[in-house]
Amino acid sequence: MDAKNYGHAITFNDNATVNILKLEYDVLHDPDFAFIDEATRAKVKDSYDRGIDCTLKCQLTVDGKFTAWAQQYDAEKMVPVKARAFELEGLAAGESSAILGMFMDIQNPSEPIRQAVHAGAEWFESVKITGKKLEKRDGDIFVVDDPAAEPMWSRFYEIGTNRPFFVGRDGIKKYDVSEIEKERRLGYAWLRPFWGADVAKKYADWKLKYPK
Repeated sequence: MDAKNYGHAITFNDNATVNILKLEYDVLHDPDFAFIDEATRAKVKDSYDRGIDCTLKCQLTVDGKFTAWAQQYDAEKMVPVKARAFELEGLAAGESSAILGMFMDIQNPSEPIRQAVHAGAEWFESVKITGKKLEKRDGDIFVVDDPAAEPMWSRFYEIGTNRPFFVGRDGIKKYDVSEIEKERRLGYAWLRPFWGADVAKKYADWKLKYPK
């Protein structure tokens, strides 16, 4: 796939695929959609089943262990691909959080979905950033030490090492957010606490219902 034409990629970025799958799930299970005829419902189910299967296949494995998801994938090779210059291939916390949330909303999930959720939640726990917080001052943001800070997660993690990384418009990977230009530092969500926190909160109840 041409990297400049990433619109043809399988796209989890901005929850594009997740939002479609959630709507299709509602069509199939919510009484408010009972007016939809059976022929259309059958098409929705086929689309939904294929979408869930694709999403499961996109969960990346490292050393034989399931981890999380990238933002976008080559639709034929099923491998992560870059999008904009500052969106390189990597494990994406925001999109992975949304995927896991969607999976945990499914009633009576299949065994592959259960395995995906357990593995994904464990990955989030393993890559949380502790003892640091974002501080805004002088029209900029800084990562500073704070032993009492709540955990946060990086937008991107390097596949294979789980190192948080950051990218400016030059497309060069950096491992410190201070090393990219201010415009990108302020103009993109690089570090956030709620991605992993949302997963952990939901998973705490879900795993009691669907233990490993």
